[in-house]
Amino acid sequence: MKNFLFKPANFGIIPEDALLSIDQVKQLTPIALVARKDYLSNEIIAGETIDTPNYRVYNANPELTAYLETIFNFKFTAFYHIINTNLEKHIDPGRTLGINYLLSSGGSNVTTEFYDKQEPDRLIGSIVFPERQWYMLNVSVPHAVTADSIVDRFAIAITPVTRIF
Repeated sequence: MKNFLFKPANFGIIPEDALLSIDQVKQLTPIALVARKDYLSNEIIAGETIDTPNYRVYNANPELTAYLETIFNFKFTAFYHIINTNLEKHIDPGRTLGINYLLSSGGSNVTTEFYDKQEPDRLIGSIVFPERQWYMLNVSVPHAVTADSIVDRFAIAITPVTRIF
């Protein structure tokens, strides 16, 4: 995965009856996220969690999980996430590969940007992901989500439990 930043993936369209609406997801209890010391060291700060209304993660509902088990032939965790702000450069804690399905982009030209690990201000790739399509991201590369305004960027995030390639 050294040079891989992102690529589309063909896992099909998720049926509507497997999904919760964004309003239903917002009624769930969000998961506490562990903060990182900084994106270069990738070290976890013991006991410190991210608790912000602008970035929330929720467990997938049983219907969604059951559907996803029919399309993925590996063990995974599945979450909904809702973003209402720009996300600064970061490396995702606890995963190197993200498989995401964007339900709502959160606005026009919401861009995912990737940065060089050795030269943190050097942009090495960017993309505006389309809605209702799967894509894979190398989340061990520093990345950010940016736009003039982000309102309810709503996605499903899959994390393989074991390395799949």
